[in-house]
This record gives sequence, C-alpha cells and structure tokens, in this order.
Amino acid sequence: MLGPAGSFKTCYPALLERSEMLQPEDNILQVETIVAKCCFYRKQVEGAEVSKTPSSPSGGRKRLAVQDELVKMLDEANCLYWATSLMTLVYNFIDDKLICRPLVYSPPIIPRLCIVHTALAIPQDTRESHNAVYLLEERISGQFVKYINNNCATPRHSLAPAKLEIATFLCFAQHAQYHFSQGLVFVSDFQGMLFCLFLSLT
Repeated sequence: MLGPAGSFKTCYPALLERSEMLQPEDNILQVETIVAKCCFYRKQVEGAEVSKTPSSPSGGRKRLAVQDELVKMLDEANCLYWATSLMTLVYNFIDDKLICRPLVYSPPIIPRLCIVHTALAIPQDTRESHNAVYLLEERISGQFVKYINNNCATPRHSLAPAKLEIATFLCFAQHAQYHFSQGLVFVSDFQGMLFCLFLSLT
C-alpha cells in the first residue's frame, strides 16, 4: 500500500496491461505509472472505544460488496469527470477573453493545471469474493500541496509565492465555475502537485 489509508480509500501501485480492444489514445493509457484505489469502511469492534487512528483495533478496514464499491467509485469518477469539464470551462473563458480583448499590459501568467487522469476497473465476474472495483489514477510524484480548504474560497495560509499564485488562480476558477453554472456547482478542496490536481466537487 502506498502510504497510510485515507478516510475511505486505500492506494496501491498498479500495472495496466492493455488488450487489443483498448485504444492507445485513451487518456489513462497514456500515463507512465498508475495507482489503484479501493474503497472500504471501518468496522467498529464491539466494546472498543471509537478511534480515528487507522491502525487501532476499532479502525479495522472492511471491504464493501462489489455492487456497493461500484456505486461509490462511480461517484468518485463522475466528480473527476465533471471537475475536468469545469476546469476546461475556466480555461476556455480565459482564452476567449485574451483573444477578444487585447491587453495594454502583458497578460498575467496563467497556471495551466490538469485533473489527474482516471478510469474505473470493474471485475468481469462480481461473484468472486477477491474481485474488487478499483479507481485507476495516474501516479503523481513530488510534494503534495493543499491549495484551498474546502470550507473557504481563499488560499491557504503560509503558501510559498509560486504556490500562492496557483492558489489565487484556483480561487478565481471557483468563482468562475460558480458564476457560469448559475450557482449550481464549483470545484472545492483543491490539492495536489504543482501542475496536477486532486479535488472534490461541491
């Protein structure tokens, strides 16, 4: 397992072998290394105190049924799908404005960020107990950065200048997404590496 378990997912190094049916231009197939994420729940041990520590007896991880795994992982994949579309909307808006309204001064540097490429791996036979639904993601190396908390549309405190610039842009992206969706949706909890993001959808 890569690092400690999260709130509801574990992460493992993975290898993707492409069959002839899969086209090489599919995004997840272009990345060099991937990880496989599997969801779980924590089963409370009878008589044990509630603990948030993953290694504690009361924090034991249990597999969900494959059907339940699929529902949860589909939600996760759909959030990433919509987040990619919402970030594309922001960049299209910026590019259109830069073309339509020539600037007197040089335009600011626009961070060109991307959402991690993902795919779902679904077992062909769901009756086998060892089969599981996995969320495949490109593996990102480097320092992990949390740019914006999910409860406030402002940059996190104490960010280095380069990271603060990215966080400020991401705050703008949130406001643009909220505006163009007429208050329906925006991407929250921006976190990741310098040019690749993990996130949640609000």
